[in-house]
Amino acid sequence: RTAAGKWETTAVVNNRRLERRHKLRQRSNLLQCSLHPSTKVLLMGIPEFGSTFEDRPDGSEMADYMKIVSDIVDDKADSLNALGRYLWDNPETALKEFKAHKRIADFLECEGFTVQKNYILPTAFRAEFGGEGPVVVFMCEYDALPDIGHACGHNLIAECAVAAGIAVKQVLQENSSLTAKVVVLGTPAEEAEQGKVDLLRGGAFDDADIALMAHPSRINSAYASTYALLQIGVEYEGRASHAGARPWEGVNALDAAVGAYVNVGLLRQQMKPDMRISGIITDGGKVANIVPAQSKMEFIIRAPENHELKSLRTKLERCLRSSAEATGCSIAIRDKSPLIEALNQNRIMGSIYREYAEKFGLDFSESGNEAKISASTDAGNVSNVIPVLHPGYKLEDATTSNHTPEFANAAVSPKSFDATLKVAKALALTALEVLSSPDLLKNVRMEFDANIAASRIKADPNL
Repeated sequence: RTAAGKWETTAVVNNRRLERRHKLRQRSNLLQCSLHPSTKVLLMGIPEFGSTFEDRPDGSEMADYMKIVSDIVDDKADSLNALGRYLWDNPETALKEFKAHKRIADFLECEGFTVQKNYILPTAFRAEFGGEGPVVVFMCEYDALPDIGHACGHNLIAECAVAAGIAVKQVLQENSSLTAKVVVLGTPAEEAEQGKVDLLRGGAFDDADIALMAHPSRINSAYASTYALLQIGVEYEGRASHAGARPWEGVNALDAAVGAYVNVGLLRQQMKPDMRISGIITDGGKVANIVPAQSKMEFIIRAPENHELKSLRTKLERCLRSSAEATGCSIAIRDKSPLIEALNQNRIMGSIYREYAEKFGLDFSESGNEAKISASTDAGNVSNVIPVLHPGYKLEDATTSNHTPEFANAAVSPKSFDATLKVAKALALTALEVLSSPDLLKNVRMEFDANIAASRIKADPNL
């Protein structure tokens, strides 16, 4: 008997299972072809990985879930879109998202979630529903950018996370045989203060098995990754003197900064094409008639992988310290941000997500849609602790990239709200597949473990 209450013969059931296994084996093979070579080598040592997709829930069960998910999201579309619109109308920057915090938390409380406000961070929250069993977290961002508001579409990210959380909750309510917990986690300050890093340190993800979110973009992607990033501050201390009368008695801190800037420029010849160092001199002295006793610089470094970023930081530090040595200045180097780690996308969940997203009309055929993105996100740090899916989705009205006024305008259009709810449905169904199958969850975790092991393979020290 199927989940829909219909009776089928054993032969019909077996044939359907064989057909499904054949299709899933084909997709598993395609997935493995797309993995990083180091990951594939590690996965070859896992006998079960060849059956990654064979233990997905029964098709009729997921069809029931799809109807529940679609119905509840469609039923609440107006209120969900109103939430996204409210956040767009009331943009708040990192750790000042007080209106957003209250509005989203109250919304989820009204939907039957148990909500903890001011969770670890003043503008974070944790809303949960369910009991024993695996735990899925939907990461909910809602901070805006200075001056240009929701030019990264975080109002839509929040709407998507809330919609997905409500959809999974509805399935749990209507199917007592599925035991799991769904959490919508308010994660403020992605743009500036890396709120997810603090939430990780505070234990917000300790009970989570998987975490998902989706980000507005100009292209649909299921598992495109992002760069690792680090912000660095530098201070040189010298000795002031009169620039005309006795300059030889001074130790010029501005010279140290200029020398460092030149050194970094020369270093770029030895960098891989996909690595980045950008820097500025923020303080080079106050008046031209005094040899500057102090100078300050700021750098942002980016690399595709975490180990590459650490290697690049070592090379940058050599450039900075050699200039201090040459000018006789002292130097202080400090990290101005935590390491923002490269996004470790889970390809198994990404493949499942793409299948559902395509059913809701998303097109993934655009060339290069799964290429690594040079942006960075604190979701990367989460993705190196638990399996994470962080797809991007296209805003049809976006004529420019994120972080522009034009993208902010696109983040409040009817087409963008519609796309957001389609993505929310696909995210919810992806989570439900994993929650419904212990074997699938196991394979998601095995892929995660293999990727982590591959990422820790040491790079050439001369990288």
